[in-house]
Amino acid sequence: MKVIFEGLSPIPEISKETKEKLRMEFEKYGLAYLYSKLMQIDSIIAQRLPAKDKQRILRALEVYYESGIPLSEWHRKKPDIPEFDKTGFFLNMDRSKLYNKIEKRIDEMIEKGWIEEVKTLINQSWKERLKEIKSIGYIEIIDYLDNKITLEKALSLIKKHTRWFAKRQITWFKREKWLKEIILNNDSDIENFKNFLCDILIKKYNNLNN
Repeated sequence: MKVIFEGLSPIPEISKETKEKLRMEFEKYGLAYLYSKLMQIDSIIAQRLPAKDKQRILRALEVYYESGIPLSEWHRKKPDIPEFDKTGFFLNMDRSKLYNKIEKRIDEMIEKGWIEEVKTLINQSWKERLKEIKSIGYIEIIDYLDNKITLEKALSLIKKHTRWFAKRQITWFKREKWLKEIILNNDSDIENFKNFLCDILIKKYNNLNN
């Protein structure tokens, strides 16, 4: 949503030569060296990143190598975005109900073959890539398949990490002043919101045609 309403920073495209240069540095010196280098070049970005976040560390260095400007400086350069009316809602519910839905959904995903999906990805050489992108659930299932934790422990961690993620999302939405929180705890709430939303869309449509 921030991209839609605020646009993207005008970061230049990264050339093949720059990417190859970083790849060779990584192979020769390792990630710890590159992270230390990023800390010297752009401490603002480096301090936000885990020291083992290879993908984002390389991305920040690519931008600097390509442009001579730190990524944090590019982030401060905002594009011109035309003004328009923003009307938005974020849907929420009682926290206990939300957590119950999360846990039920995870159990359903396991029943429908999530573990087999991860096995297939591992067989297709995606194991290290999945670890790098830190997708919730995949890391825990990989640890289970590597016999580092039990299946019960893996499910417990997936549910806990997903709850944490949902909590962070809610916090972010609540910070956005233009978004109105809508609580949907039952079918009646959902139906009332659908009618409310239809009324808004009809009014917007009528205003455009008047």
